[in-house]
Amino acid sequence: MLKSNSLLFFYLDIIVFIQYIYIRLTSPVTGKDLFGPAPANSIISHCSATGTVSGTYNVGGLIGFSNNSTIMNSFAQVSTTGYDRVGGFIGTSGWQDSYTHISFCYSTGAVVSSSSVGGFSGWGGNSYHRECYWDVQSSGISTDAGSALGKTTAEMQQRSTYEFWNFTSMWSIQENLDYPQLLIPDDLTELNSISLDDLEGQGTPADPYLIYSVDELNAMRLDLSAHYALMADIDLESSAFWDYGRGWQPIGNAEERFTGSFNGNSHTIDKLTINRTNVGYLGLFGYTEAATIQNLKLQNFHIIGENYCGGISGYTLRGSLDKFEIDGIVLAKSLAGGITGVLDSGFLQRSFADMNVTCQTEYGGALVGVIYSTEAQKGIVSNCGSNGLIRGNVNMGGLVGALTWGYIINSYSHASVTANGQPGGIVGLCGWTNPGYEVQSPS
Repeated sequence: MLKSNSLLFFYLDIIVFIQYIYIRLTSPVTGKDLFGPAPANSIISHCSATGTVSGTYNVGGLIGFSNNSTIMNSFAQVSTTGYDRVGGFIGTSGWQDSYTHISFCYSTGAVVSSSSVGGFSGWGGNSYHRECYWDVQSSGISTDAGSALGKTTAEMQQRSTYEFWNFTSMWSIQENLDYPQLLIPDDLTELNSISLDDLEGQGTPADPYLIYSVDELNAMRLDLSAHYALMADIDLESSAFWDYGRGWQPIGNAEERFTGSFNGNSHTIDKLTINRTNVGYLGLFGYTEAATIQNLKLQNFHIIGENYCGGISGYTLRGSLDKFEIDGIVLAKSLAGGITGVLDSGFLQRSFADMNVTCQTEYGGALVGVIYSTEAQKGIVSNCGSNGLIRGNVNMGGLVGALTWGYIINSYSHASVTANGQPGGIVGLCGWTNPGYEVQSPS
């Protein structure tokens, strides 16, 4: 039996990354005060625990106390007992002005406490939970201190409950028989550092760098103004485990933008995964300016972020997006689209998206979250189509969440759109305070 501060996750005043830990407690764990504070600015990913935990306060099945940290893709099947701030997954989640971000996690164990108890989180503090669940029957608790969702045992053993979870690379489930289990990668392909000198080509429009592998795709970030051509299909299944579970690091950002070109040559990039709940500008490319990106199939991608999220680009300023076939999941607070989160004074044409897009607040579409026009050149979407599920609070559209100034021409949507305010089959919000918008779509 472990006592006092012999903890699963003990306190350290440094940044810590914890990944691939599976603990089965064959004897009870007890603590006088805390069971396992997760240190600030830490990441816990792909971890699980089973057994029994007891203490006085801040008692959790996986984590006792977390402050300003990220926990994702983990679960606890642990019976927890304590006096105060006791949860099936975490005792205290967030403290004062520091947030704890928890995503794609669940708990099932019995929870017993005299004060501040929750099926998933015992005390909410400042926490942000996305796609987290607990079993209301096995825990004996029907409420939670955070924003996790309580489900019955039957619901917890159905894949449909976990709509946005990554069952391609991260999770598996025996339908109606068991709770989700973490996949253990047999062959975890890590990125190898290479230089642009290792690539064929010169990076010019006439002689672009040629990309045949994952490592060469990743090397694009070494020169954001160069020109690239994809020469083979790319499987990014291992990206779910990169960077301590945060996944693919987008190419370019708001400070250092991608300004070159990328021709996919009709090849496929499969299973791109990004899990950065409190970060924006997410996609294969984070931020592009006057770039040309074209001829690509992006399949089975999974992106969770804060805002400016899209499969191809988080934010597209000027430039051209052309000929995409995409399908995947985007889950964000706001400003999310299947292809790009924002299309600012640029072009998107000849593309189709089959998407599941959900925004916690506003501005989401199967293609684009928002079309802006900050310059003389208008934002234009033409000859595009969509299917899928588009959901959010307000301003959600089958193609575009909001068209503030620009054009949608000869395009259609068969997507199902749901929002509390301003949902639209093509566009949620059209115009607002800006002039010069137009929608032309076939009936």
